[in-house]
Amino acid sequence: MIDANNITKAALRIQETANEVSLLLGRPVSLHFRFEDGQQITEELIERTVSGVTGIRSEDILGDSRNVEVTIARYICWKLMNKYMKSTYVDIGRHYGGRNHSTVISGLRKLEDEIATDRNVRKAFEDCESLLVTRIS
Repeated sequence: MIDANNITKAALRIQETANEVSLLLGRPVSLHFRFEDGQQITEELIERTVSGVTGIRSEDILGDSRNVEVTIARYICWKLMNKYMKSTYVDIGRHYGGRNHSTVISGLRKLEDEIATDRNVRKAFEDCESLLVTRIS
């Protein structure tokens, strides 16, 4: 029997290899995966998923708002992009309006702190991740 977790892990290993090839070539190499009976993992799918769970519009997540709810939703997108697409901090920053990679690192650290201390943020992240995994499997 095929285990969906093993397939996902294999796909992530392929993306890690593509990231290494990017470094060797000196230019981005992007892979998008389409799972049978599932959706392709893209920035847009992640943004739609987070938007649906948090109620924050995708346009706001992509924008410059410093509203706490919007920034948390944005950080959740960043974490999911890094985890499931293996997007680099530079790639994430570029997608989000040309933000610096250090801004992405700082945002991810803030999200980790919030997940550790705020059960509502933790639940929002878990709900987003769960829904994303459901959509791709």
